[in-house]
Formats: sequence, C-alpha cells, structure tokens
Amino acid sequence: MAVTKQERLDKVWERATNRFDRCYATQQQVRLASLEDRRFAFVDGAMWEGGLGAQFENRPRFVVNKVQKAVRRIVSEYRANAMTVNFRASDDDSRADDLDALRIVYRADEQYSGAQDVYVQAFEEACSGGIGAWRLTNDYDQRAETEYDDDAPQRILFEPIPDADISVFFDPDSRKLDKSDAKWCTVLNPISWDTYTDEYLNDAVTLAERPSSFKQVRSLKQFDWFTNDAVYIGEYYEVEQKTEDFSVWREPHSGVEQKVYAGLDAESREDAAEQAEHWKSIGYVKVRSGKRNRKRVRKYFMDGCGVIKDCGYIAGTEIPIVVVYGIRQIIDGIERFQGAVRLAKDSQRLYNMQISTLADITAFTPREKPILTPEQIAGHELTWAGDLVANNPYLLINPVTGADGSATATGPVGYIKQPDVPPALAGLVQITAADMLDVTGGDLAAGQVTSGTSDALVSRVQAHQDMQVYIFIDQMARAMERCGKIYLSMACDVYTEESRQFAAIGEDNTTETTQINIPSLNQKGEPTITRSFTPGLDVFVDVGPAFNSRRDATVNALAKIIPVIGDPQTQQLMIMTLVKNLDGEGMEDLAQFARKQLVQAGVVKPTQEEEEEMQQAQEEAANQPPDAATLALIAQARESSANATKAQASAVQSLSTAELNQAKAAESVSNTNASQLGTIMQMLAHIQERVGGQANQISDSQPKSPADAKANAAIAANVAAPAPGVNPLHGAQVVPQDPNAQQLTAGNVAAPVQAPVHQSNRPAVGK
Repeated sequence: MAVTKQERLDKVWERATNRFDRCYATQQQVRLASLEDRRFAFVDGAMWEGGLGAQFENRPRFVVNKVQKAVRRIVSEYRANAMTVNFRASDDDSRADDLDALRIVYRADEQYSGAQDVYVQAFEEACSGGIGAWRLTNDYDQRAETEYDDDAPQRILFEPIPDADISVFFDPDSRKLDKSDAKWCTVLNPISWDTYTDEYLNDAVTLAERPSSFKQVRSLKQFDWFTNDAVYIGEYYEVEQKTEDFSVWREPHSGVEQKVYAGLDAESREDAAEQAEHWKSIGYVKVRSGKRNRKRVRKYFMDGCGVIKDCGYIAGTEIPIVVVYGIRQIIDGIERFQGAVRLAKDSQRLYNMQISTLADITAFTPREKPILTPEQIAGHELTWAGDLVANNPYLLINPVTGADGSATATGPVGYIKQPDVPPALAGLVQITAADMLDVTGGDLAAGQVTSGTSDALVSRVQAHQDMQVYIFIDQMARAMERCGKIYLSMACDVYTEESRQFAAIGEDNTTETTQINIPSLNQKGEPTITRSFTPGLDVFVDVGPAFNSRRDATVNALAKIIPVIGDPQTQQLMIMTLVKNLDGEGMEDLAQFARKQLVQAGVVKPTQEEEEEMQQAQEEAANQPPDAATLALIAQARESSANATKAQASAVQSLSTAELNQAKAAESVSNTNASQLGTIMQMLAHIQERVGGQANQISDSQPKSPADAKANAAIAANVAAPAPGVNPLHGAQVVPQDPNAQQLTAGNVAAPVQAPVHQSNRPAVGK
C-alpha cells in the first residue's frame, strides 16, 4: 500500500523529535553552561546570577569585567588574521583555470552576503561560550536583471546562526570535529508569532488550533528587562543515501560521451528524460546504463505539532551548517565544549565580591567622626550635621561646666575611626587579579615592555601570547575548511549557467573578474566546458596575518636584505617589490608601475587583463617596422657577412683555378693519345661537381635573419639608407670577375662565365 505524503511527513516529524530529545537530554547541562558563559561576559549583571547574588542582596554589587577583555583580545587576534579558503585539484594540475575561477566566485559570494561579519559572530560565540555556527544557502541573485523563475540566476549566501549553543543540534553519534559524518541536524529559529502565522499557517488553520512551539532551550534570564516572546521553528536536515540511475549517450563519429542522471525526485526524472531526448535528437546513441550511490540532503521546517514545510532536496551533498568550537572534548560519550570564559568565572566572581566589600567599607565610613557630649553640641547641631555639604571653615562647641561650676573648654571625648582594610582581603585582591591574568592568558608581560627592549624579546613575548589563543584560531581554520567543502558541493549544483560573469575585490584591493562554464574545444578538438565546478577539487585553508600586516612585514624584510644583495638585476627586482608594497598618499601610480615591471620580468603572475595587454603589445611590436638604429645595425651585420662571403668566394675561385690547371696539365700530357680524352672529360666533370658542392655549402652557411624582409622593404622604401658598398636590394657587395683567373680553352670546353655573388644567390661556377 502506497504511503501518502502526510503519513510520510508524520514519520519524519516523529523521527526528528525523537532524535532531538535524545541529543538535548545528554547535552542540556553543557549547553546551559555555555549560555551562562556568554551571558557572564556580555550581559550586564549576569556575573551576580545564582547564589552569590542572593548573599549580596541589598549590598553593593560592582562589576569589573576583565573576562570580556580577554574575549575581545582573542577576537581581535582573529580580526587581525585573514583566513582564506583556497581550492586545489586532487587528481592533476590540468584544472588550474577551474581553481582560479572557483576562488574568485567564492570571494565574490563572501562579499555579496557579508560573510566576514558572519565569521566574526560565530568565532566570538565560540571563544566566549564554546560553540558558534553559520549556514550556507542559495537564493535568487538580487542584482540580476531577470524575472524570478526557474532559470533566474542564484547566489550562494552566508547567513549567521545566533545563539548556536541553544540553537544548533547535530547528530550525537557523529564524532568528527567538523560534523561531516552527521546524519541529521536541527537548527532552532526564533521568529515572531506574526511571522509564524503569515508564513507557516494557512487560512484553514488558526493559531489557537496550532499553538505549540518547538522545544525551547532558555534559562538564566532574571536580569533581562526584555524577553524574546517568539515561537521556535525547527529547521531539520536529514541525509539520505540512495541509488540513482544514469545512462551514457555517445556521438558515433567523434566518440564524445554524455551522462544523464535520472535524479531522486519526480522533477529530476523529468529533466533527465528531456536531456535524453535532446541527445537522441542530435544523433547521440545510448551505449550503456548503470547505477551510482548518491548522497543527498533533504530539508524540512517543523514546529511542536508536525512538519509545516517540506523543502525537498537542497543544493549540494552536505548539511549546509558550519560549526566552530572553542575547546571540545568527548567525555563519557557526551560532547562537551567551553570557551575562554569558563575557567575565569570563579576568579572574576571573587574579584567582584572583594571590590564590592572594599566599596562597602569605604562608603559607610568615609572619615573619622568626633564623639561629643550633648552639652558641647547644644545649639550647634544643625551646623555639625550639614558640615559635609556646607564645608564650613570652622565648627563651634560649647565649653563644659566643671565640678566647681566653672566653664572649661575641652575637645571631643573621642573619635570613631575608619576601620582598617583586613590584610587578608588586600592580599586576596592581588592574588585574584594575578589568577585571572594567568587563566585568561592576559598580556601582562606584553603591557610592561619598555622602549629599550629588543625586537627579538618583543617577538618572543608576542609569540607566547599568540600560543594562548592558537587553539581558537586553529578551530576556526577547520571550520573554514568545512565551509569550503560545503560551498564546493553547492556550487556544482547552483552555478550551471554558461559564461556567467563574477567580480570580486582581491586582498590588495584590485578587482578580479572571471567567467564560468565557457564552451570551448579541448586538445583533441572535442567540445568541452572550461572554468566549471565539478567534483575532484580539494579545499585547504590559508591562515596567516592580515594582508596589511604581511605587506608591512615584506617591506621591513626587503629593506634589510636589499643592501647586501650583490646582483644588480636581483636588487632591482627586490626594490620594485618593495615599492609595490608601500602604502601611502600618492603611491598608487608608482606601485602600479612597479607591478608592471615585475609582471614583465616574470616575478609576479599577471592577471587576465595584464596577459591580454602583454599579448597585444607583442603583436604591435611584431607588426611595427624597425627604426633607423635597428636598420643601421642590420646593415652593418650584412656588410660583415658580405665581406666574409667575398673572401670565401675568392678562396673557391683560387681552388677552382688550381684544379683547372691540374686538368690542363693532364690534358697536355694526354694530348698525344686521343683515346685518353674521355678520361680527361670525366675528370673535369668531377672537378666541376666538387667545386659546385663546396660553393653550395658556403652559401647555405650564411646567416639569414627573420628581419631581412622588413629591413629590405624599409631600405627599398627609403626609410633608412643602406651602408656604403651594400646592395640596396640584397644587402651584399657584387663580386667582380678576377682578371687573373685562367680560362680553359683547350679542346671544345667553353670558357667559364663569372656570375655575381650575393647573399640570396648561390655563387655560379663555370664548367
């Protein structure tokens, strides 16, 4: 029998509430302690909550909040350190463009949704209470000029989750720090009753018929003047592991394959059917089909009565809730966490109690009081009573009548002295203050650094202070890594539009732009999509000082290294790097010039715009004719080459003359014997072939410059005059015929004709 939708939702609600009850029962005290820590540090009067406040009823209750200062110091340390999520490929380096595009898109979404404020809020809650969280979600791009329909572009947003200690509940069976192994998660969202009625209750259901809120986790609020009169909605995420069908379609000629996944719901199956029909219509053939395991996350909204909204499967394959801890331990099978406030609470309470006691002592006995008899004060009572206000220059008393009836002037009978501060109380105040600094990792030593202290000592003190907060920074880095993985899984489903443009502001305040899902051809000529987001990219977090701090450190380091560098070229590049990192009024143009020089030298990786500018400049330089100086150098080089050619041609001619003389002598010797004439002719042919080969080698060995064509054209167009003695067309001198060369006239052999020799012609040798 088929299960109806309402029956399925009822089972989901029952499963979700049972899971939540089991998680809350084991972590109730831990979470209330975390809430108390945050209230202790940030809510006025919360330090006197509990039995200590009852003991000081109707007495001064002063607060000297040193715990909040410790939390602010840790948060300020985080603000001064930039955490960046970077992406790398797990298989090879062929996806460098995808990684670069993903980095820019991630930064663009951070700036679009104000993610830095979200990070700071979660980190502050983790430092004070022990746990913080934020969520990732996708929504329509408010800046896109399109209608809100299924094809409207969407963005991935970063949203805060306040009060994570009483709002975020993960699967207690998950043991990993980043909760990547959790099977479910519940987030409690307080909303007003009006919003609850308008968004979740339809017209058929009134508030009186559905009055139940999801379970509320609240306590320790006696000092709050205003309460949050709200209803709590449970945001429930559930991981589902299912099997998904897929089919493979292949183009018969090119062999390109496309996979079509059937999906897990009716809408996905309809889309899969349309895709299969599309590939079939353009000639693709279905070659095989199969199944794969698919991890999906389904989202529900529920109240205390049932499920009020089924959101279906969300983008990505991970629960989009990022949790960051302060100090986390699993003890007795229960997850426990705390921040920097927990261990300092007792010292802070004791310190406040001592300060209040000292204030009480000094408030009621501000100074010594004289003890007078009624006879001495008679008639002056009002003057003495108002002396604290009037501050009279003097006070009068009456003389005392003695035993013999005479008036005698006497002073006060005695004085009520101000009680002394107990020595134990004074010593306890000092001990308590020192304990608080020790527990919170206060900057006692750093605050006492004098002007004569060396830089090395200051660095060691600062390193010691950094180690006190390193655990919180490291926990935040792990949370950021988890955020990057969740973002990547969502980006694979959200960002599917072709050639979509993104822009972001980089760390150095320069604009970075990119396009994603660009159709192109691979090396084999097959169609592909570049700058796309698909599985196979790993995430790592770069944790370090803020960009301004790193820039200042770079300037200081270069200023110390440059004077000891011996290589002028290296020194020049380091000076340009120093100039590029200088910050000040009017330094922008100089910094841009230094960056351009570093890009041209290959020290700094160029951006896409800089690569296009460099390529355009190279093309313009290649098409531009050479100047007069360049032409003069080319002409001089040709003149030297022509002189060398002339010398080599003379050597060839001398060699030819010697060979011909030998042939003439052989002919004279064999003139008496006509039968040897054929042998002589073969010898001459051999000599001619040998001399011609040597001439060819000499011609081939001459250098040929790629600029010859442009140089010849420039010379022919009278752009630059050739050097004296240079042929204006070929750039080489003409070799005249040697008058001393002997001609072969014996027999029927014709006299050789000497041809002109130049660089672009082979020297002609007579037969």
